[in-house]
Amino acid sequence: MKKELFETYDSGITELPARVKKIAKEGSLTIITLDKTPFRPASGGQPTDFGTIENDSFSAKVVDTSEKEGEIIHKCKIVRGAVSVGNEVVARIDFKRRKSLMLMHSGEHLFFSCLKKVLGEKGIPAEVEKVAIGEQESALFVKASSLNWYLIFEAEELANKIISEARAVSVSYVRKEGIEELSKNGLRIKADRIKDGFIRVVEISGADLSACTGTHVKSTSQIGFFIATGLKAIGSGHFEIKFKAGEAARQELFSQARILRKEQALLGTNGEEAFQLMLKILDDKKRLEEKQQQALFERIANLRPESISGILFYSHSFENEEQKVIVKAASKLCNEKSVVALINRKEPGKATLYVMRSKELGLDMLSLLKDEILRQFPGKGGGNSSYATGEVEMTPEQENSFFDAVRAFIRLNC
Repeated sequence: MKKELFETYDSGITELPARVKKIAKEGSLTIITLDKTPFRPASGGQPTDFGTIENDSFSAKVVDTSEKEGEIIHKCKIVRGAVSVGNEVVARIDFKRRKSLMLMHSGEHLFFSCLKKVLGEKGIPAEVEKVAIGEQESALFVKASSLNWYLIFEAEELANKIISEARAVSVSYVRKEGIEELSKNGLRIKADRIKDGFIRVVEISGADLSACTGTHVKSTSQIGFFIATGLKAIGSGHFEIKFKAGEAARQELFSQARILRKEQALLGTNGEEAFQLMLKILDDKKRLEEKQQQALFERIANLRPESISGILFYSHSFENEEQKVIVKAASKLCNEKSVVALINRKEPGKATLYVMRSKELGLDMLSLLKDEILRQFPGKGGGNSSYATGEVEMTPEQENSFFDAVRAFIRLNC
């Protein structure tokens, strides 16, 4: 974007008198180009500004903006009246939205710099892959060999300390030739994305130095508060961190505090004791699930087969059991000339079906499922020649029809 556009954002201007330069149509939207504007298009993970363009006889809601050949294009929904090229208007952004995005974006810069510091002290390199800034909640996608909540907490605490110190946040412009020197001083930049002859650098005093096109606060104190709300691994060495800043973070903190106090009241304890008790409850739950899984495994292992054309046929119906245990246990039955057909009923009128065979048999289980079973029972499924599974509509009274279809398939093909 042109440097002049950035200067409009940096100055904090929220509305400008302007003249209409161009008008076009795009479906139900009206495309308006102005000679000057406070609106910022989406870039760097920060979404576009919303707002209005209006005068005494015309009003339109700006629902999207983009940059084209150095000009900002406003996509608008007309509320009233009409507008013509040359008309004088006032372009006004939705400052409440802009402010939320500003706090989130500055919060993201600060938090990642703190996270990088925390991880670096433990010998773990980290880099930002992408950012998704939102009004109520945002997301930071990070590449790191290891990441957990304890590291997040440490970085979160450091970020909020810096917020309380009201450190200055400043913007400067540097020519591309100066990137190498700034990089030596810790500049975070994706050089391949720089298209202009200059870069815009956002600095949080003593904490972060980043190339960025987004809008930012003037002081860390304006961020108010920062809280991480989610951590999820999205592949080996890749993580998504959700977070909130400003009023959204404050509300999240109060909400979590209310939930915590309810849990403590329910457990009859508080603080670290409540946490340790919850760990014990989870451990007990895990042990119970393991016992239940072992019992299911043994039930399947002890099924008695019937003989059909020299083939051992195992069949049984279960109620709301864990799929991975069913499949693992059933596969153990397929160590000789055998076919296994099982039903797992999850909810009224619906069931998950499993059909599998031992390796030496030439029976096609996927063909059995698609050509025979799914013709009788509405549903869908997939698999391969040795194992297939499907989700179907089936009442308890229809279960024998499924087992009979498998029996008939064995007799016909063996």
